[in-house]
Amino acid sequence: MKIKTVILVFLALILMACGNEETQEVEKMQTLDLNKYKVPVSIQAPEGAKVSPNPASTEGLEISNGKNFFVLLEQIKPEEEEDEVELDLAKVKEEALEYQKSGGYLNKVLLNDKNGFVYEIKDEEIGQTFGFFYTIKVDKERIDFRAAQQKKFTQEEVMKMYEAIKSMNPVKS
Repeated sequence: MKIKTVILVFLALILMACGNEETQEVEKMQTLDLNKYKVPVSIQAPEGAKVSPNPASTEGLEISNGKNFFVLLEQIKPEEEEDEVELDLAKVKEEALEYQKSGGYLNKVLLNDKNGFVYEIKDEEIGQTFGFFYTIKVDKERIDFRAAQQKKFTQEEVMKMYEAIKSMNPVKS
């Protein structure tokens, strides 16, 4: 009898603990073909994410779900046949990292890989937030991606955006 009681109490405790855990909703992802915006890639973004022109850039887009996914894209391409676009991605990435460091708010780089990096910012006014930069080349143009800097993101949100951007695929025109 005591064993049954102990087992029942143990099972009840397990069930109560499971009921108190926060369940994380798994966000469904969709493929966004950016070719219709003259950007030859497709990326993964949360379901319901929208693509719109970036008002801060003539060759840019915003990809956002209005909540926790807000990516800015800038397409850098030659204006004239003789113009050159910097296609040394290692150099572009290092320049972007130096730019972040020069602002004085970069606390640390959390991830640094071939084409990009994820970083943490700590500032007295805005507190802690995270961002990323990622660059690719497609033919004679370069495409830079970054987390919107006017938004505040958690590390988890930025890592999700970064991984979505890294999983992009070229699309034929």
